[in-house]
Amino acid sequence: MGVLITRPLAQAIVFARKVEALGGAAHVFPSLEITFTPKTNLQPLINAFQADDTLIFISQNAVQALCVAMDEAQLKNLTMMRLVAVGQRTSEALQAFGLNANITPPNQAQNTEGLLQHAALQHCQGQRLFIIRAQSGRGTLRSELIKRGAEVEYITAYHRGLPENIDTDKLIKALLKGKIQAALFTSHDAFKHTVSLLGKNAAAVLLQDVKIIVPSQRVADAIGEQFSLDILLAENASDQAMLAVLNDTVS
Repeated sequence: MGVLITRPLAQAIVFARKVEALGGAAHVFPSLEITFTPKTNLQPLINAFQADDTLIFISQNAVQALCVAMDEAQLKNLTMMRLVAVGQRTSEALQAFGLNANITPPNQAQNTEGLLQHAALQHCQGQRLFIIRAQSGRGTLRSELIKRGAEVEYITAYHRGLPENIDTDKLIKALLKGKIQAALFTSHDAFKHTVSLLGKNAAAVLLQDVKIIVPSQRVADAIGEQFSLDILLAENASDQAMLAVLNDTVS
């Protein structure tokens, strides 16, 4: 099976190796480029953290972007704070820095909605929470936590954008030749950027016979509003869940 992997390059390469280890043919096409916010911009925010603060990490990129800006003492201070990870990959990213998530959503709901169902986030009166994220997002998490009494601030730890010097022609040729049977999009942004690079009309045709694998119903619905494609739903955005869907399409 030919598998299109649209994650940022470093993450795409790791997943490509897993696809190839299972006998698949990986087609790496990063439709997102991640740029970390400079350390000098993050340091004043990091220095303002207090032991009773809560940090909510939206993605593994959020973890990496914030933690690489910290020195050893600052990372140690995080162990005294309440850390929230939106999913398994985010939790694993924290562990790589010697940190453990105190709050995670259930496996079947590794997203904002799942996180908001957690018992520890139902009553937030007087609490100060920081959402570590990219330059933009839906805003659902912040608005709901404010309703529950929290003081919530965003920290833009990284930026998502279109990658430069990407070989779109190579992807188009692979799709035209029928070399790609499945495409993984772990976010709606990844799908939108891929469509932007291919062109909307071309994407509708080129992806028609490709199984589109996404990590949530929200992403599936967003894609389905504009395109009539074969969309398959993974349990979450983890490598294990995405590979499970790929295996099911082969068996």
